[in-house]
Amino acid sequence: MTGKTKRLRLKIVKHLEKKGPQTTQQIFDHINKSSYGGTTLQQTTNVLSKDPRFRAIGFVQTKSPIENQRYNIQVWDLTLDYKDWS
Repeated sequence: MTGKTKRLRLKIVKHLEKKGPQTTQQIFDHINKSSYGGTTLQQTTNVLSKDPRFRAIGFVQTKSPIENQRYNIQVWDLTLDYKDWS
């Protein structure tokens, strides 16, 4: 586990343990509301995609509130053996 993102990774693990599967946006919003410094969306998605404790389980289609566009947001969950990686 790298030092720069260790706290971010632990916060994401605790959040997913508590809430279950969440979209990238929900995880990002939780981190920024619950921590002083916050994080960027790029850093959050990088941690989610590179850490073996997290797995993508699908997509949720969302409609943009401003424009009449739809886009996909990835849904994340913990792997079954995530405690072995700690």
